Amino acid sequence: MANEVKTFTVVDTETQRTKEIKSTATTVAELKRDLRQNGFNVDGKTIQEALTRVEFRDDEALLPHDVNYKGNITNDLVFRLTKTNKQVKSGMDRKQAYDEVKKQGLGDAIKAKFGKNFTQVSTSDLVAFIEANGKKGAPAKKAPEAPAKPACKKETPAEDCKCENYLRNLVALLIDNGTIEEEDKEFIFGPEVEAAASTEDGAKYGKDELNALLRGL
Repeated sequence: MANEVKTFTVVDTETQRTKEIKSTATTVAELKRDLRQNGFNVDGKTIQEALTRVEFRDDEALLPHDVNYKGNITNDLVFRLTKTNKQVKSGMDRKQAYDEVKKQGLGDAIKAKFGKNFTQVSTSDLVAFIEANGKKGAPAKKAPEAPAKPACKKETPAEDCKCENYLRNLVALLIDNGTIEEEDKEFIFGPEVEAAASTEDGAKYGKDELNALLRGL
């Protein structure tokens, strides 16, 4: 129904902000309008809906409606905003650039040129260096992917959660002092799936439920 007022829960992984908003939006364009009005930056962001596992690519796309969730029909949706993966002209993103540096053993050469570790060099400079100095025609090998570390759950040993928290604090500090870039956070941890900010009491979806909905999205 076009004029139905819905409660949308919005999780912005870039700002670690979680907020419920009231909206009558039925299209992605209308959703973006309401998100902006509520202080969310939607530029350069990917929008996904957690109940239906849908990612939106077209502003004219219709939002899901009459969704069956836990046996009930709802239009109160959960949206996650994530920073769209940056691509450079060659089509190589930061993770692919890292893989190429490691595969071709360019770390020392990059350090000699830029005076710092390759993890501190911007994506565009990394790609330019790889294209200028990398082995031409070298077959691309996919770097082995580390198994994804699940977010802390009730059954996760407390010591493991403590270690992960220490690591996240360290990464945040390194980003703040310019040692690594914000883009490296996703490279280290994988896409953020936790709602870092707690929702208010009486919220439509509690923090644990949001974490479960966003996990693996």
